[in-house]
Amino acid sequence: MLDWLAAHPVLPLAVRAALAAVVAWLVVVPFGGIADDYPYYAPFGAVVAVSATVAGSLRTALQTVVALVLGALLGLACGALLQLPSVPVVVGVGLIVLLGTLLGAVPWFGLMGSWVPISALFILILGGDSPWHFGSGYLVLTTVGALTGGLVTLALPPLRLAEAAHAQDRLRVALVAQLESLAEGLRSDPLPSSDDWGTRREDMESGADRVRSLLGGATEGPRINWRVRRWQHRADLLSAQGRALAALAVQIGDLADLVATLEHSGREVAALGSPLRGHTADALRGTARALDSVDGGTATSAALADGLRAVDGFAAAVRDQRERTDDDLFAAGALVTALRRALFSVQQA
Repeated sequence: MLDWLAAHPVLPLAVRAALAAVVAWLVVVPFGGIADDYPYYAPFGAVVAVSATVAGSLRTALQTVVALVLGALLGLACGALLQLPSVPVVVGVGLIVLLGTLLGAVPWFGLMGSWVPISALFILILGGDSPWHFGSGYLVLTTVGALTGGLVTLALPPLRLAEAAHAQDRLRVALVAQLESLAEGLRSDPLPSSDDWGTRREDMESGADRVRSLLGGATEGPRINWRVRRWQHRADLLSAQGRALAALAVQIGDLADLVATLEHSGREVAALGSPLRGHTADALRGTARALDSVDGGTATSAALADGLRAVDGFAAAVRDQRERTDDDLFAAGALVTALRRALFSVQQA
């Protein structure tokens, strides 16, 4: 069940948004007056304000309220301008969009900046002959709805730890596949071409970015997210594992680029050469198996020992080769260092 929810994070968000809309409607309807005329603007504001995190929802609610106020004032000002007989409506529309877009571009608004010109257009176009009545109803009710959405998220905060853990597992699978693919390529005869190596390149950057993003959302605002506080130990552990995995993705990506650049069939003299390719492939496979065995952020002791043994064997072969040849073997040394760092990350996670 948790895995299914992690793969479908929009469901809890949809439930929270629906609940916020219902609560906002129930809050404003008893007041009558403008609430009788425009009650639908309360759930509208609630849905706009609800986001995936507590801190994000409260921030979104505040950004929405300020954007609505600015837009409403702009719409009323342009509406007053259009009362002049010499000013056509099209001028007011253009002016609202121009000024509203410029105001909404202020970085503090984030994605909510687009509501400045939209709010102004609502006032100008839908306000008709009573722009102040419509504007006050729209502004008050949407603001109440936005604040309701923030409060609902605060009362029922999301806990995105399962989603973050799911993303980490997917990234780990990609890392294992990349190491296995590199090992297979090094054992090929002839070596893959530079283009062939490119087809073996796994997309790990987007996975690493997603892990970082989800970790930020899952552990954001622990002082106001009571569910994060309750699961603080797991959140801290997941955060440490995620940072290690994201860093590891960068290391293995660099390692893949290094192999693809220096060890392909188009090079007259390969960086590793046939004496080291087998040892390199063994070290890559040993590291892949250690990563594949990770449970709770740490590799099993047997798989980790096998991986370290394979990398030590690779390092010994590099030292032996250095004594037999004048080649610098800088690339081989870099690979040894990268693989040791990879194994260290799952030893300490």
